[in-house]
Amino acid sequence: MSFETKNKLDLSTWLAKNTKDPACKNFLSKLKNHLLTRLQGLEYDGDEREYSTAERNQVIIEGNAIYRHPVLCVNYTTYDMRRNQDSLNVSNSADFMVLGCENEANSAPHPYWYGRIIGIFHAKIVYRGPGSRSSDPQIMEFLWVRWLGRDPNNGYHEGWRRRRLPRVGFVFYEDAVAFGFLNPTLIIRAVHLIPCFALGRTKDLLPQPSICRLAKEEGEDWDMFYVNIFVDRDMFMRYRGGGVGHKSIQKAIQRFCDDRWPEELKAERENTEDNSPVQREDDSDDEEDTGAEDLSSRPIGPDIDDVELPEGEAESESEQEGPEYENDESENDAEDKNDEPENDADEAGSDDDGYADL
Repeated sequence: MSFETKNKLDLSTWLAKNTKDPACKNFLSKLKNHLLTRLQGLEYDGDEREYSTAERNQVIIEGNAIYRHPVLCVNYTTYDMRRNQDSLNVSNSADFMVLGCENEANSAPHPYWYGRIIGIFHAKIVYRGPGSRSSDPQIMEFLWVRWLGRDPNNGYHEGWRRRRLPRVGFVFYEDAVAFGFLNPTLIIRAVHLIPCFALGRTKDLLPQPSICRLAKEEGEDWDMFYVNIFVDRDMFMRYRGGGVGHKSIQKAIQRFCDDRWPEELKAERENTEDNSPVQREDDSDDEEDTGAEDLSSRPIGPDIDDVELPEGEAESESEQEGPEYENDESENDAEDKNDEPENDADEAGSDDDGYADL
């Protein structure tokens, strides 16, 4: 994010203009709550902390203005330990993913949260509360976002075993967490959401006109989206688990490592048994106990000189095989004799050619 100030947004004028927009409800209070949490060094837990009016007054936005930016670049480490970057734009490609903060009541929480960026801003902030070390303004970056939640339909189950993509949809506009603010450094990656065309579009999630929608959306939202986990190899590994470049989120995505097809689990067990060193020792002992023979040292058959045949069979076989062997030997001798002159002639010709060259 750049620190350009040409797209200045005066908060008083802008909020007065959009006072009826549900997305702008309690905008300034939520913004100061978010900034105050970060200024106090508190860890993000997914819920915006509430502060009193006196505490919020300790956060001063210089000039009562914030500055808008069109693009946010997010650097990340890929599954194979390479550096890469995603570019998020408010007009398109504004969807993102962050590490989720589900409560412990959910035994198998989805590790990611999803949202759509409404605005990319920075502001000059002066903090005069406890722990403040300077009265000089500091630049703070923040995102204004619209959150998406998982499909509330209990009949839809996602995962590798179910062979279904994660499905999410926008949070209902009257919910307190439908809109909020986010530290840009928490974004893991941009995400590709595929509209669930079968469920169509709806106005129920946000029935009133709002600046959080683009003009091309014509006042409607897709009811649900599928999260495209196959958009690239790095994204695939974030939903499969095991990427060496994803060390910081390995614990959160353990559920993906445990979610396997029955065929995969069976193959993994078989491979584990085959590759186990203890199992190999047992196999070698079994071979020794069964007395397996070494084929390289095994004799192919008895020596023909050691075999004694009856006199009658020996004479008959010698009479049958004798002429054939004799004919073969005579034919071979004749061929050798016929070949010898040709070889001599060739050798002589080669010698003559050599002398002719001299």
